[in-house]
Amino acid sequence: MPVERLLVSTLLMVGLAVSMVVAALETYGADPVFSVPISLHAGWVCAALLLNVNLANVQLKTGGDATTRQAIDLTLVFGSLYGATIIGAGVIALSGNVVLPLSIVWALVAIGVEAPNSPAGAKYTRAAVKYTALILAFKLAALAAFALKVGPEL
Repeated sequence: MPVERLLVSTLLMVGLAVSMVVAALETYGADPVFSVPISLHAGWVCAALLLNVNLANVQLKTGGDATTRQAIDLTLVFGSLYGATIIGAGVIALSGNVVLPLSIVWALVAIGVEAPNSPAGAKYTRAAVKYTALILAFKLAALAAFALKVGPEL
């Protein structure tokens, strides 16, 4: 895929992600037949957006030398992991919606499972990505479980 198309799709996904999260916040608590698919889709779009940001970075080859590029890559990877977790926690705090964060948990677990299989990066870097993703997934899932137990008064 040409880098221009990837950049355009990433920019379009920003608008889609924002609108889907707003829709998930506004519809949560309504009829579950309506609100659950919106929340689930919003979480998937957020995860896909963060993936696209990382793919665009790799395609653009930002930075000068190899060390700078690796630093930028790692910053974006860990920023994406923490960013996804913050989005999920924010949605729980704002609305009590646990469906959107649980779809982010799914994405974090998938990253944690697949990171060691990636040929990119050093062995210890892949391990750091793996454990960071799995720990953040566990924390977000625990927060979602707590929100379900406590209810909307969170």
